[in-house]
Amino acid sequence: MRQPVFKAFEKLVYGLRNLGNTFAINLMNAFNKTFESTTLQLDVPHLTNYHCSKCGCRLIIAEHNQKEIIYECMGCGKIHKAYKNRLLGRF
Repeated sequence: MRQPVFKAFEKLVYGLRNLGNTFAINLMNAFNKTFESTTLQLDVPHLTNYHCSKCGCRLIIAEHNQKEIIYECMGCGKIHKAYKNRLLGRF
């Protein structure tokens, strides 16, 4: 009985964290666009439309080069990798 309740609560927490992170990133983007000419610019991670296989939160681009793109989950921090000319691969 405890395990299903714990899993449901964990998904709720990840969903709320994902919503908060998405709101904060969009707010920072709006701030950067408003104050574009000033020297104060916030570093905003690039949100993708991909979701984590573990928690369901959105992925951000952590690194990329000519062969691969490395994504990081905003919720749990899991690393995901995509190779050129292939779909998003997870490890």
